Amino acid sequence: MHPAIVHFPIAFLTITYAMDILYGLSTHPQTVSWVRKAYDLTPYLGEIARFSYLTNTLGVAMAIPAVLTGAVELMALIKRQDILNKLQKSEDKADVAKRMHRKVKVGLTHAVLNDVGVFAAGFNWWTRRSTAGNAPTDVNILVSSICLPLLMLAASLGGMLVYGYGVGVRRQGATRRLKEEGKAE
Repeated sequence: MHPAIVHFPIAFLTITYAMDILYGLSTHPQTVSWVRKAYDLTPYLGEIARFSYLTNTLGVAMAIPAVLTGAVELMALIKRQDILNKLQKSEDKADVAKRMHRKVKVGLTHAVLNDVGVFAAGFNWWTRRSTAGNAPTDVNILVSSICLPLLMLAASLGGMLVYGYGVGVRRQGATRRLKEEGKAE
């Protein structure tokens, strides 16, 4: 499920972060003249703020099932690699971490980056819910400016997991194949 539904929060949060950055560039004294030379967004700032808040709300809402299904996929990956048992039995935890399969390391990094992004989106939603016109504050704009590249990196790592390692997709295909051969229930 995770590879199928994760596109929604990625799309909504990408739009949110980009619109917040655009709003910030259009209102910051040092960049407003530069933006106005390209295109004067001043008459649309209210709509940009409200649209950004709406997509942020949708992104947070859609992130909930994405995080839950991603956690299930990651836990299955950790379980297949027997990481928890290896960590429990080993005295050298760093050695166990070094020996983890690359896809587990990528999966953990992907999860942490996405958790930061979802937390930041939740923060932005919470702090903007009562501002006039749901306009982003300087802090919201800073958070969005930091989170946009983090979100893109997390999405890239997720793509590597799905398309490079087959996480979340091959397991189902392998199960189906085994069922057809009569080797699985």
